[in-house]
Amino acid sequence: MCMEDPTPTFAYLVKQLKDRFPTLSYVHLIEPMAKGPEYTEGPSHPDASNDVLREIWGERPFIRAGRFDREKAIVLVEDSAKDGRVELVAFGKYFISNPDLPTRLEKGIPLTPYDRSTFYLRGETTTRGYTDYPFAGVDSRM
Repeated sequence: MCMEDPTPTFAYLVKQLKDRFPTLSYVHLIEPMAKGPEYTEGPSHPDASNDVLREIWGERPFIRAGRFDREKAIVLVEDSAKDGRVELVAFGKYFISNPDLPTRLEKGIPLTPYDRSTFYLRGETTTRGYTDYPFAGVDSRM
């Protein structure tokens, strides 16, 4: 059974982490992208975000993942710095389809789309989906 509104549960959890572990370095959360057993590439509803959890956590580092591209990540990090907060963005799925992801992000090279169907291949022992994505073909020392 899934929670209809997970926000109160996660708000409580983040508040407890903040209060009980004042030297905890950061919180790392994935932006909401699921509603019940269904996964969506976008938010589970238009207002879905971890902003309320960010506010509870305060000025300590907060790492977000999910639904970010280069431009959205830059805007989030730069805007948060103006407010004196430390906002970081983690990329997960795109590391699979972009073995040179840091270079692509740094140089503004378009990202290769990932193929979700190859993420967990039960019983298959090939490297399909993990080692067959192309590099951008640029010298990373540039």
